[in-house]
Amino acid sequence: MTLGATTSTILTWGGGDLVAVGDKVALLSIPLGTADFSVHHIHAFKNHVIELILLKGVLFPHSSRLIPDKENLYYRFP
Repeated sequence: MTLGATTSTILTWGGGDLVAVGDKVALLSIPLGTADFSVHHIHAFKNHVIELILLKGVLFPHSSRLIPDKENLYYRFP
């Protein structure tokens, strides 16, 4: 980094303002928009659905039809 620099040259991060933290230089936080909020919630929802499906398969293996070859695992369909 050039001594005395006051602006960022990194366009990927939106060219945020530079701040000095101790002896190091850092960029200010990136503003998040509506799309970022939506993507976060989509991923959180997806992860919770996957966890619920796996939990159902563990807790109720005899009534679950998620694994079609359960007879190989000594389970049977009711």
